[in-house]
Amino acid sequence: MPNCNWDMLLDDLYELLKEIKSGYDIDEDRVYLTGLSMGGHGTWVFAVQHPDEFAAIVPICGWLIDVNDARRLADMPVWVFLCSARSCLISVLPNESRTGQDNNKVGRLPGCLQ
Repeated sequence: MPNCNWDMLLDDLYELLKEIKSGYDIDEDRVYLTGLSMGGHGTWVFAVQHPDEFAAIVPICGWLIDVNDARRLADMPVWVFLCSARSCLISVLPNESRTGQDNNKVGRLPGCLQ
């Protein structure tokens, strides 16, 4: 596994995000963040540090070191994909303040190993 510490990259990534937003015609209400595996971990880390920058996040097979950090994302829609050798699960954690209802769901993806 490559030696990657997202903390070392956060400032550069944030500067890149600001540069893209200022240099292109971006709908800032529709900026989404996603990543797979190490990128899924980076999705969590970056969103925790800059929660106001994203409309939603989709971490795929990612993880948080400190689950308490997820509290900073309480108002953000999150669609989580987790897989193991036995099954693939999805968890949809919508923003209740936007939807007005509790639609939190956990389900199994069709076609995954049982």
